[in-house]
This record gives sequence, structure tokens and C-alpha cells, in this order.
Amino acid sequence: MLHATPIHFHIIIVNYKNWSDTCECLTALFNSDYPHFSVAVVDNASPNDSRVQLLNWASTQARQHPRFKFKTLTEEELYKNTHLLDDTLLTFIWSEKNEGFAAGNNLVLRKLIAHEQINSNSFAWLLNPDVYVESTTLSAVSARIEKSSTNLTKTIWGILTYDYYNRSHLLHIGGAYVINPLGIVKLVTEPTRELSLQFIVGGCMIASLSAYKEVGVLPESYFLYWEETDWCSMARRSGYTLSSISTTRVYDKVGSSIGRGYLAEYYYTRNALKYAGKNYFYWIPTILMFNSVRAIKRCLEKRWPNARAIIKASFDFMLGRNP
Repeated sequence: MLHATPIHFHIIIVNYKNWSDTCECLTALFNSDYPHFSVAVVDNASPNDSRVQLLNWASTQARQHPRFKFKTLTEEELYKNTHLLDDTLLTFIWSEKNEGFAAGNNLVLRKLIAHEQINSNSFAWLLNPDVYVESTTLSAVSARIEKSSTNLTKTIWGILTYDYYNRSHLLHIGGAYVINPLGIVKLVTEPTRELSLQFIVGGCMIASLSAYKEVGVLPESYFLYWEETDWCSMARRSGYTLSSISTTRVYDKVGSSIGRGYLAEYYYTRNALKYAGKNYFYWIPTILMFNSVRAIKRCLEKRWPNARAIIKASFDFMLGRNP
């Protein structure tokens, strides 16, 4: 299916204290051979000098490339602006507080679906700051979507994702599935198993703006982890399909944004239970039992903070306590 007008990608990057990776991600994007895209970087109230460093990077680009335009918006200014990405390649949005991955993306998504023209060539591309594209990635993705035999606006896309530090190592084909009785996810690593996908990894997820208008924006109650799993579940129930783009690749630093310590373990564990409570509550007892096994394993590995995180997350869920 060919569009009369080229596909436009609205790329959204949420930064939290990780300005170095974000700048590297932006550099890769603006080296792309595909011109039909714009980028919004949401800084989720980083307590370090991320905003200064991001502006320094953009100012350097503007001096070197006179046609490069960028602007900054506070949350209040964002709400007042009729069009988010009207005349600039890059927009920085300064969030007032850190309310999580979904909330950061939703600042942009809500604005786009409210004020941008929603048509079959408008796509939102969620991209983590530690995920990097090749110069041909955007053009390859556009070509793959154009050639799809399915309804383009009813498909959610992932991309073959390789290890940033070992670029011959395939991490996953763009998505994963949930092992419901255990409350864990399993990345799909074989391109032939595309049909087993239950969600697209949120660090590199592409969907039409009309999908967010129909399904809704990302659920914000998760704060971190499992929000894209829940959103894709809702989308699938609304008739959307999931697909992996194998004609190009991206590279992931794997966890450089949040790490793999206490916070990552806590939110992964708690939100697995939250997701189960919403989608298959009858598996909660087995998930809790498996969490005890996970905690014992972390103790044997001498990863004490991770063990505490699993235990606390399980009790917080059972007692209805907030993090």
C-alpha cells in the first residue's frame, strides 16, 4: 500500500538524567537519510544538568547546520501551543516532575492526537535514549510499512534489536510475550516466531497516531515497566496486530537508562502483579510463589538489594501500598 504523501515519524524520547545517551541517540537520528521525521525530547525533571547539556548539544548543531531548528517548551507552554512540531526538527519539553515513562511519552502523544492531522501516514515512534538507529533505519522502516499487506494503521511495529556493545548479537526481534503463571516476560529472539509476539518493546515501538486515538495513550499507573505490555494488550483486543521489521536494525545499550538494581527489580515485580491483576488475576498466587523463588535466587547471587525489591514489591501489591 503506497501513500500519496510520505510517512512522517513523530519520534519521542524520554530523558531522565541520561543526557549523554540522549545526545548520542539524537546524533544518530539526525544522520538519517530519511527526511520526514521530527523529534520531541521530554526531560522528566532530571535533577542533574541534563537540560543544560541537551541545549548545548542542540546549539552546537544549530551553529554547524544553519537549517537545524530547535525550541524548548515548558509543560505550560506545551498546553498553550496549538501545534507541537510546527516548524522545528527538534522540540525539548521540560516536564515539571518525573511521573514515569508513560507520562513522559503521553505529554507528546496527547498533544499530537489533539492537534495534529490524524491520517494514515502519521506515526509515533517511541525511542529510548539508549537505543540507536543506523542512517538507513528510518527509510527502511518507512519502506517496510509501505509494502505491508496489512492495514497499516492497525499494526504496531517493532524492529530487530541488537546489542550495542556486541553488534552481531540479536537481543530480540522487537517484542516479547508474557509467561502468565510466572509474571515474567520472554523476549522473542527468532524472526520465525513473530506470531508469538504479545507486545512490542516500548524502547522502540512504532504505531500510528490513530492507534493512540482509538486505544488511548499509555497507562500511567505503572510508572516504569509493563506499560507497553498493557497498552499492546488493549490494542490487540481492539483488533491490532503486532509485527517485526526485519529489514533493518537498532542497537540497545540494555538498561543504561534505569540500570538493573533495586528500582528496576521493584517496578518490574510490582507491575507484573499489577498487570496480572488487570488481565489474569487467577495467576496472582503462582506469581507470588515464583517471586519467592526469584528472591532466593537473588540472595544466592548476593544481590541483596534486588532480593529486598522483589519482597517489598510483592508485599506492597498485596497490601495495596504505593511505592
